[in-house]
Amino acid sequence: MHLPENSNLDIATCQNWLCPNLKIHWQILSVSDSEEVLLQAIKTEQNFLFLTTEGYALKHFDGTFTVKQVQEKCQQEFGEEIEPTFIIQLLEKLSELRVLSIPKKNEIQKLSAEQTTKNIKLYRLKSTVQWIWHTDG
Repeated sequence: MHLPENSNLDIATCQNWLCPNLKIHWQILSVSDSEEVLLQAIKTEQNFLFLTTEGYALKHFDGTFTVKQVQEKCQQEFGEEIEPTFIIQLLEKLSELRVLSIPKKNEIQKLSAEQTTKNIKLYRLKSTVQWIWHTDG
């Protein structure tokens, strides 16, 4: 399976993106007697079924791994079953389900690869660090 022609994403653009932290608003649950997992919203009754391979990938959507790193982890775990665009397809699926919002292709293209990498390094916090509001801004 390849990305649709109208896809907002492409492999080269997304490799250095951090996979978002879904664990803030979602939990991943095993479905008994099934090859699927359930992505369930914590505060609402929204839920979506995903294949086991997708569930494995979603467990790595914690804000610390890049698209490329999660793709590599999935390929190590599942081998040839995983296509080279697996994570990008998963991002598209999450966008279609309105779990994530992905910028439009023309907005993505405005950023050079260098700017994207700088932004990733700038906004990536260690797990023990958190943003705290301060009166000085």
